Amino acid sequence: AVYWPIMLKALGLEPPRCILAHGWWLTNGRKESKTKTVADTLAAPQKSALELAAELGPDSFRHFVLREMSVGQDADYAEAAYRARYEADLANNLGNLASRVQNLTERNCGGKVPLSPIPQEEPEQVLQAAWEEARPAVIAACDSYRFSVASEKIFAFFKATNVYLETRAPWKLAKSADPAAAAQILLSLATVAEALRLGSTLLAPLLPGSSEKLLAGLGLPPAAAWDDATLTWNPAKLAGSTLGPKVILFPKPAPAAKA
Repeated sequence: AVYWPIMLKALGLEPPRCILAHGWWLTNGRKESKTKTVADTLAAPQKSALELAAELGPDSFRHFVLREMSVGQDADYAEAAYRARYEADLANNLGNLASRVQNLTERNCGGKVPLSPIPQEEPEQVLQAAWEEARPAVIAACDSYRFSVASEKIFAFFKATNVYLETRAPWKLAKSADPAAAAQILLSLATVAEALRLGSTLLAPLLPGSSEKLLAGLGLPPAAAWDDATLTWNPAKLAGSTLGPKVILFPKPAPAAKA
């Protein structure tokens, strides 16, 4: 932050326009050294972050680091906190949502995203409003390097999508003899598929591997650059798309070892 800009100026080159300084990673409140880091040190009896990344996947590590550290402040590593993030955000929230979309669409629509035969109703409007709030908030947070806030907003939207599914409950509608129920099933499945597409696209810079797998599950290529075309709410966009093969995105981890 001092010497490099001075050397660039002396050479007549443009100095950095921004210097981003993150905090320290601590283990149980203790600062790690350059040779013995929080990432690769096993602080017995807990597993290190890299051991958990090998067990739970690299995006689990990315998610923990991005979510737990507010850039500019220190953050603390603990195996229990890592596992809690994985289970709450990745397995129970996002993984559960992706599995539900796959299973419900397969069961009710032969694995193809439907085109809704009826317009949005209040539950859909509430979820779309959640998206319209999340989209600019995530972009603004990333632009200002507040990645923990961006992650929080994305996963709040995934949670809102799960709440929407519970409200619509297409598994209950499928048992109804009411003719309107069939149309509401198609509406709900088109809506959650679109919500998953949008959330997965927004997730791409933070968890690239998971984003790619989520979009592949919807029969789509990896996310392109963020723009109005990719981030505009439009449930008809996916109509007729054949879902990709089922995959367990975030498997249930083995229990943590006891001290």
